[in-house]
Amino acid sequence: MDRKEFLNELLDAALLAPTSFNLQHFRFIDVQDEDKKLTLLNSASNWDRALVPELVLVVCGDTQVWQAAATFAQHVNREFEEASLAKSTIVYEKSPQTQRDEVNRSCGFALTNMTITANLLGKGCQILKGVCNEAVAELLNIPASHTVAAVVTFDTAFFKPLHKCHAGTHVVSENGF
Repeated sequence: MDRKEFLNELLDAALLAPTSFNLQHFRFIDVQDEDKKLTLLNSASNWDRALVPELVLVVCGDTQVWQAAATFAQHVNREFEEASLAKSTIVYEKSPQTQRDEVNRSCGFALTNMTITANLLGKGCQILKGVCNEAVAELLNIPASHTVAAVVTFDTAFFKPLHKCHAGTHVVSENGF
């Protein structure tokens, strides 16, 4: 599978992530420019400088996407479009904290889907630590209405098979605690 096919598989998985009002707050920047890629990698505290990963993605989210809620509801009907916009306006318009929280939640769900898909395709991922989100935003011209959630790398060198650490029975209670 070539790089573009792999990226498309990751994006397909991300689009299956649940989001509030189906707004799909997440946006992805495929960092291909070598200088920008190295700037991001060098800013991370956990990057092994011997490896330049196959794929570097910046996961960010649009805090203002709620203003286009009707667009994401067009597949249903006009009444649903109008209701989606009205409800999302009530939820988001006067709450920047809710806007940021939903972006982070949506990006987290999308990134989870992407990492599992990468693993199933024989590639691992590494989320870069210690990266300054403001510096990332400046480097990549990310609009102020967007927030950086993570810088993540994908490569076969990071691959480790998924496995359960414990049997699932310890996390389920019946009828209460």
